[in-house]
Amino acid sequence: KMEEEDGPKPMFKPQETEMPSGEKWEMLESSLKIFMQNNIPIESRSELKKREEVMAELKRIFQQWVYEVCLKKEKMNEEQARAAGGKLYTSGSYRLRVHEPGADIDSVGVAPRMCGRAEFFTSLKESLLNHADVENLRAIDTAAVPILTFDMRGVNIDLLFAQLPMNTVPESTDIDNDAILNAVDSASEKSLNGPRVTNLIYKLVAHNYDSFLAVLRVVRVWAKRRGLYSNKSGYLGGVNFNILVGIICQMFPKATPAYMLNQFFQIFAHWDWDTMPAMLTKPLDISRTLDQQFEVWTIHQLQINKRNNLMPIITPAYPAMNSALSVNPWTFQIIVNEFQRAANICDAIKQDHFFQNNISSGARRLYLPRLAKTWNKLIQPTEFFAKYDHYLALRILGGAEVGGAERESTGCPENKDADQFEEFEDFKGFISSRLRKFVEKIGALPFSVVHLFPKEFPEDNAERRHATRYYFGLITDEARLKEGEKLVLTHVWTSFWLDEVVRNKAIPQHLDLKLDYLRWHQLPHQLFDGNRNQVRKARQAILKNNQNNQDLQTDLQTDKTENQSDRVKKHRTTGLFLTPDLIIVGDTIPISLHNLPIDLPKLSSSLVSWPPLQTNKTHLTISRLATFSFEQYTSLAQTTGDSHLPINPDTDEPIVAEFDTFIDGPEAKKLKTQHPTFNQILDELPTTTPTLLQSNAYHLEHTAVPPPTSKITTLSHKPEPMAIDHAV
Repeated sequence: KMEEEDGPKPMFKPQETEMPSGEKWEMLESSLKIFMQNNIPIESRSELKKREEVMAELKRIFQQWVYEVCLKKEKMNEEQARAAGGKLYTSGSYRLRVHEPGADIDSVGVAPRMCGRAEFFTSLKESLLNHADVENLRAIDTAAVPILTFDMRGVNIDLLFAQLPMNTVPESTDIDNDAILNAVDSASEKSLNGPRVTNLIYKLVAHNYDSFLAVLRVVRVWAKRRGLYSNKSGYLGGVNFNILVGIICQMFPKATPAYMLNQFFQIFAHWDWDTMPAMLTKPLDISRTLDQQFEVWTIHQLQINKRNNLMPIITPAYPAMNSALSVNPWTFQIIVNEFQRAANICDAIKQDHFFQNNISSGARRLYLPRLAKTWNKLIQPTEFFAKYDHYLALRILGGAEVGGAERESTGCPENKDADQFEEFEDFKGFISSRLRKFVEKIGALPFSVVHLFPKEFPEDNAERRHATRYYFGLITDEARLKEGEKLVLTHVWTSFWLDEVVRNKAIPQHLDLKLDYLRWHQLPHQLFDGNRNQVRKARQAILKNNQNNQDLQTDLQTDKTENQSDRVKKHRTTGLFLTPDLIIVGDTIPISLHNLPIDLPKLSSSLVSWPPLQTNKTHLTISRLATFSFEQYTSLAQTTGDSHLPINPDTDEPIVAEFDTFIDGPEAKKLKTQHPTFNQILDELPTTTPTLLQSNAYHLEHTAVPPPTSKITTLSHKPEPMAIDHAV
C-alpha cells in the first residue's frame, strides 16, 4: 500500500551524489556531444510530426471500430456506443523518444469487453486494409501476443490488442494502476505490459531524463552495430537496454552523459549475473488482490531455473518477469565479451581526453573534433564476417523456382505469388524466432563458439523467388574432439526441423529450409559491401590476437595466392574430398547438406571423409528417418531378425523409425558414379522404401565388412509422426 501511495522505490541507492567536475570532464562531455551529432541519428521535426499524425489517425480508426462493433454486435444506441471509448497507447523506444529514424512504433489498442480478439482480426483488419494510407498489412493471430503489423504513410506500426472486462474505456483510464489487470486474459496482460513497463521506467529515471536519453541513444546504436540487438535471437532488445541504462541512472542520479556512459560499460562488464539480477525496483506481488493470478519473477529463480536466468533483467511493472529469458550460454558469452570490449574502449577514450587536459584551452577547442572521433571505435561494426573460418548459412526459401518449369508454364500468377509471399514472410518470422533453439542444439556438439548473427540477408539471384539467410560463426572445441567426440550435423539439423519447425507449424509445400556450410573465402561478396580486402586485413589483425588458431592462419596464407588448382588441393587437405564432377572451384559456391553425397564437410580431423569408391570392399549405408505402417514395420523386422517390437499391434498409428538401407560395394560404386547427389541416389532405391519424414534426415557411412540387407531401429511411437522426441 505504501508503494502504491508513494510510487515505486528505486532498487539502487546513489553511488555518488556529486559528479566529478573540471575541464577534463567538460572536454569529455563536449567530444561526446560532437560525436553524437555526427553518428547518432535523431528524427527530424517533420518526421516526428508525421508520426504524431499517423498515431492520431490510428486512434480515430480504432475508436471508430469500437463504436461500430458496439452498434452492430451489441445493438447499442449511438450515445452508448460513443461512450464505449477505446484508447491507444504506445510503448518502447517511441514512447521514450529514443527511436532512430525509420523505427517502428509499438502500440496497444485497449477496448471494452464488447470488442473481442475475433473482431480485432476481422472487422478492424478490414478497416485498415481499406484505408488509403495502409500498406503491407499482416495479421499474426496465432502468436502468444497476437499482432497486426502494417505501414501507414511509411511508418511501420505493430498494433497489439487488450480487452478489458468493463463496459467503457474512457480517456481517464489509467493502465498504470495494477487493478487494470483484474480478470484480463493472458494475451491482454502481455499486451498491456509494454506501455506499463515503459511508463514505470520513465518514472524511475525522470530525475535525470536528459542524461538517460543521451546514453540510451548511444547504447542502442552500439548494440545494433555490434550485432547484439535482437531479443528473439537470444541477445538483448529495447526493454533490456532501457532497464540497464535506468539502473546506472539510479546509481549516479546527477551524472552527465559521458560519465554515465563510461559507468554503464564498466559496471555491466563486471556484473555478477549469478547472484545479482538487474532490476529498477523490487518485484511486487499483488496477486492476492486480483481475481487473475500471474506468475511473478522471484530471486529463487536464480537457483531453481538457472538455465532461463543466465542474464536476469527484470521488468519493473507487475507482474515482474525476466525480459532476457531468451539469452543462452552462447549469446551470454558474446554479450559479456562485447561489454568488456566497450569498457576497455571507453576507458582508453577517457584517458586520452585526460592526457590532453594539459594543453591550453584554445588548443583544446581545436583538438576537440579529433577527440570526438575517438568515440567512433565504440560503435564500429562487428567483426563477425572477419573472425571465423567456419560458417553455416541457414537459408529460408519460398515461392516458385526462378526460371523453373512452374514459372515458365504458368507465369506464376500475381495473386498466387502474393499468397506465397505472405506465407514466406510468416514462415521467415517463425523461423527467425526459433534460431536461438538451433544455436542450443548445435551447441551440444564439440564447438567452443556458436555465434548467431541476428540479421537476415536477402539472397540475390536465388533459385527461388523468395529467399533469405542467416549466418552462424563456428569455432571447434579441439579438446573435446581429441577426446573422441564426433562433429556430425545431420541429426542435429533433423532434430531442429522436427522438434522446432514441423511440430509447431503447418508448412505449405513451396516453403523450405536449407543449411549450407561455408569457409570464409566462400562468403558472398555482398556481405562486405565491396570491402573484402579491408575485411581481410581485419582478419589478419584478429590472427595476431589468436595465434592458436592454426586453421585460420593457414587459410589466410593461401587467400592472396589462391588459384583454381590451389582451391582443389585446399579442399582436400581440409578433409573435404569430392569426386571430379563435384569439385568446388569458385569463391562463392557453398556446400549444402542437401546436394552433396556426404554429411556437412568435416570441420576437424575427427570427421570421416568420403573416400573414392575404387574397390568392392567398400559398402554404403543410407540412414533415414521414415514413417512405417505396422505391416511394413513387422515385415522389415522379420527380414532383419529383429523380434523386439516396442509397439502396440492393435493400433493403426504410424511408427517413426530410423531406416537403414545397405548397398554392397559394386552397386554403391555404380550409384556414386551415376548419381552423385543424395536425391538422385534415393530415386534409385526400391519403391518399397517407406515414406521419408524429411529428405535430408540421413547420412552416408562406409563399412569394410558387408552389412546385412536392411536394418530398422525404432525411435518413437506417437500419434503424430512429425512430433518426434528422439535421441540419435
